[in-house]
Amino acid sequence: MMGRPPWASQRNALAIHRRLFMTPGATLCLSKVANRLRNPVSMVHAGDGTHRFFVAEQVGVVWVYLPDGSRLEQPFLDLKNIVLTTPWIGDERGFLGLAFHLKFRHNRKFYIYYSCLDKKKVEKIRISEMVSRADPNKAGLKSER
Repeated sequence: MMGRPPWASQRNALAIHRRLFMTPGATLCLSKVANRLRNPVSMVHAGDGTHRFFVAEQVGVVWVYLPDGSRLEQPFLDLKNIVLTTPWIGDERGFLGLAFHLKFRHNRKFYIYYSCLDKKKVEKIRISEMVSRADPNKAGLKSER
């Protein structure tokens, strides 16, 4: 298993940010951390000490990546049947945001932001709270509120 990634804690992320963007002549190096994704829109970590990170695709799927770079076979969240998307390139509808509660380690709460159709087939934006209780690598689909 690899050591702890440098972006794994908020303190480290702030230190990296300061070194890169507040130091004259600093250089930014990029490395690929995920592939085979369909229009990724977000990459976040839960801040729960597991060093996993979560990548959300605009189609409504959120994947879990482990510290060694491997991706779990089953998605953390799959809302493809609910999220409103279109085939147009650059369309700004779909699954658009994911954030973890600051106390996710204890309460397992996270928040999502996506486009959907209501019962009358009118386009809406939904911001929901969800919980991942039984399995930390799976969202509780019935917990959405």
